Amino acid sequence: SAIIEHMDRYERILSLHRILKSARYPVTVKRLQDELECSRATAYRELTQLTELGLLVRTGQGRGTRYGLAGDAGLLSHE
Repeated sequence: SAIIEHMDRYERILSLHRILKSARYPVTVKRLQDELECSRATAYRELTQLTELGLLVRTGQGRGTRYGLAGDAGLLSHE
């Protein structure tokens, strides 16, 4: 149902935030995908949307792409 789908997404976003907040360095899509137990497409969709909203910062390209919380200099200082 639509309610369960929205709850799953909400829980996934909360988990994503918790992972990024606890990370010492920006993290890879693969790590987030593994920890969130979701598809690569789902991980990218969430990360892209949160980046576009200004909540996350994306660094690097290709396999070197990493994500961190926006405004958290501690995460972004070790690129």
